[in-house]
Amino acid sequence: LVLDNDEALYDSRVIVEYLDTQITDAMLLPSEISLRIAVARWCALAWSVFIIQARILGNLQRRYFG
Repeated sequence: LVLDNDEALYDSRVIVEYLDTQITDAMLLPSEISLRIAVARWCALAWSVFIIQARILGNLQRRYFG
């Protein structure tokens, strides 16, 4: 996402945080801190699972396709 000042936001978590501050009539993230932390935990877990899957696929690709 490129902002009006040409600054780029390139991480989905950063983009969601930014959009949450720009949208006044709806919230993308909960306002309660404990719930925000829970969302951040889920994001971190999802990212970890993605990294693990990418490594497994990379290993399989090297093993079977050189």
